[in-house]
Amino acid sequence: MMTVGSKVQSCYASIKGAQAQIEAFAKQTREKESKDVYDEVSKLLLEVIADLEERLNFIAFEEEEYK
Repeated sequence: MMTVGSKVQSCYASIKGAQAQIEAFAKQTREKESKDVYDEVSKLLLEVIADLEERLNFIAFEEEEYK
């Protein structure tokens, strides 16, 4: 059974991967409108990643198996 911490860690890894891919799309595209959209999505995902990092730090102190 997955703990909350492992579920959040899995989500965190997935979102980091998605953000990296979006960033790569932004670098590859030549269309300004598409690049702007990719850049905006990348920024939003970076905010989510930062929030998840904070949550993971909190969970590390709360869940028994992380102690």
